[in-house]
Amino acid sequence: MEWVRIGKTNFEVAMILNISAFTVKNHLQRIFRKLDASNRAQAVEKLNRLKQDA
Repeated sequence: MEWVRIGKTNFEVAMILNISAFTVKNHLQRIFRKLDASNRAQAVEKLNRLKQDA
């Protein structure tokens, strides 16, 4: 999620991790569901709030 926060695309994350962009997309969709977020921006905002509350 840190890479998503700084604006990396699924393809860029996939290249860093040496996995497919489809795999990155699937992982992010699972994260979005757990955070009850519908997109990258909402997920990042919710994670920022969680960090502040910790």
